[in-house]
Amino acid sequence: MMSSPSCGLYQLIGGAEAATLPGSQHIRKLPGSATMCGAFIFLLALRLAGASPGVPTVQLLDHEGPVLEGDNVTLECMAGPGADMSSFSFQKYSPWLQSWVQLDAGARLRCWFYAVAVSRPGGRLLLDIARLQRWHEGAYRCAPMPLNDTFVPEPGPSNASGEATFMLHVDYLRDVWVTWPDAWCGTVGDTVTVTEGEDLELECAAEASRPPKFDWTRDGEAWTLQAQALGLRGLQQDQAGTYRCHARLSGLTQSRAVTVLVEPPAGTQRLGE
Repeated sequence: MMSSPSCGLYQLIGGAEAATLPGSQHIRKLPGSATMCGAFIFLLALRLAGASPGVPTVQLLDHEGPVLEGDNVTLECMAGPGADMSSFSFQKYSPWLQSWVQLDAGARLRCWFYAVAVSRPGGRLLLDIARLQRWHEGAYRCAPMPLNDTFVPEPGPSNASGEATFMLHVDYLRDVWVTWPDAWCGTVGDTVTVTEGEDLELECAAEASRPPKFDWTRDGEAWTLQAQALGLRGLQQDQAGTYRCHARLSGLTQSRAVTVLVEPPAGTQRLGE
């Protein structure tokens, strides 16, 4: 029988100087923080009861398709049949703090993650995020509740073990603009004037979570150019008009219009003028 005046970190091992558990597994007491004490006792109780705690996972509920900026989403912690969800908490990884931040209302750093609400209806553990923004992106997990009620300094999501990490990606498509290709800070205005016979090349750009698909159209004509850049060679008067760049991403669309004016060469006089 194992006893200790303080609770440390225990590790499943085999060999001497270890207390025996059912199933010929062993544990050895190692130096550790009180933060891990509750997690160990919970897992040990399940083991002695013959239960398999499994790995807690996070699932996205009732949401089809990409997660978009402005959406409302709900995550649920799933820890297997009969699990006591009151001993778990939702946490989000902060690369800046290099810690997992607890998202329950009592946490001191909770104010950093506003529009996030943890609830426990009917013994479940839910995380509601309203009006998703870019800063809500990142790694979430469900883990045994830390005793310090704030954050858990641990390696990042790529190195974490013992809990399944859920990566929340938020798609967004914001402003769209037209530029001169290969120009530094070469944003094009609403109107472009060129001389007849000259070439014109415009390029579409967008602020988006990942590269969108671009296409160009011309008002009054049923053609579409599937490309980011629009090239017009030897412009003539009949090519003047309004051209529109469209950026598309995950069902979102943003557009920008540019009116192209074509002037005759200097000193040229047309018939009737």
